[in-house]
Amino acid sequence: MSRASCLAALIVVLVLSTSAPVGARHAAPRFVPGDLDPTTETLLDATTDGLPSEFAVVGVMRWVLQPGPTSLIVPPHGGPLVVMVERGQLTATQHGVETRLAAGEMFAQGDETQEVILQVRGDEEAIMVVVAFQGLGYAATCTWGSDPLIHTQDVLLQAPSHTLPRGSVHLRLQRLTVPPGSSLPALEASPLMWLSVGDGVLGLTLEGQMPFLWEPGQERTFYRGQAWPQIPDPIANPLMSQGTLMTLRNVGDDPLVLYRLTLTDNAGQTAPAESPRGALPLV
Repeated sequence: MSRASCLAALIVVLVLSTSAPVGARHAAPRFVPGDLDPTTETLLDATTDGLPSEFAVVGVMRWVLQPGPTSLIVPPHGGPLVVMVERGQLTATQHGVETRLAAGEMFAQGDETQEVILQVRGDEEAIMVVVAFQGLGYAATCTWGSDPLIHTQDVLLQAPSHTLPRGSVHLRLQRLTVPPGSSLPALEASPLMWLSVGDGVLGLTLEGQMPFLWEPGQERTFYRGQAWPQIPDPIANPLMSQGTLMTLRNVGDDPLVLYRLTLTDNAGQTAPAESPRGALPLV
């Protein structure tokens, strides 16, 4: 890509119509125990606050930054930003204050109205995972400043939300790997849990409130970058209600990689109390 765009640049992908069946139907999925059990890795575990009070875009990205004088400039986007360094060393600068980061260390943006400058320290490339919340009104002007020939971005997850909690929240980003022929135990839909396909072929079965033309027990297939059932306004017109059960199965020949972001508020809830009808955005 010629320039990394802000989180809302790809939101059009999230509102694709789900009025027609997608993918093939398969036999009812079952959890397979033993050597083919799925594995779960926690990539980021942090606490943050200042989430946008209205509409927001929730995004997870992996950046590979190369050493040299060219930095990555993260503009203000109306919501918090959390950076986890996977490999290498970085310097995060905001308000002229530098924070040095090594592999396994995190940086939480202290002022969402000011840009953050990220610079590689040393002679080796650095890899970081970023969780960011972009508020309403920042879509048209927000651009992450970088040279795409030097720094590269991979969008792992991106979804809209109207149901973010107030105050401090705990966020956890996980990578789930499901071997061929295996599935995950049923997950309950929540407006504060987002999932995306990283690699492989997902078979998704729903039990509960069904999207249009989706029958209970029917399994459909999804690939990386393909829109899952979701709509731009999950409160006014949800496709799935909280409590809908999802079974996720690997229907391909290669490992299925999923990314899951979960928010928990101060009360320990994974769903806002004032929004019991919130839908689960999936990308």
